Amino acid sequence: ERRAVMAALDPETTMPTKENSDDRPSSDDPRALPAWLESRKRASLVLADGSVFHGFSFGHSESTTGEVVFNTGMVGYPESLTDPSYAGQILVITFPLIGNYGVPSEERDALGLLKHFESEKIHLK
Repeated sequence: ERRAVMAALDPETTMPTKENSDDRPSSDDPRALPAWLESRKRASLVLADGSVFHGFSFGHSESTTGEVVFNTGMVGYPESLTDPSYAGQILVITFPLIGNYGVPSEERDALGLLKHFESEKIHLK
């Protein structure tokens, strides 16, 4: 079994809160985007074989371990995030535009099940 460790490199950077979770820059200030890009929390994905991949963290603000799995779908990320089969895993979504079309409503079907989600919560690490 291949395991990985997701470790934050810059613990001093604050994570988004409910109040500032969407504090992306407006298009009015040309300096805002570069400043926002530099303010993101840096993180690394460290694999068991010693490979290290640097990037940026969002969501979970602490280090964690788990099996790294990939989803190459162009749509369906809300279903992937709430799929119980991903429990305890670190999901890498490879399509670059994930999230650009929003999140579906919590509409339920005739049986009371969520129409657009696989379960009531996110199961990923």
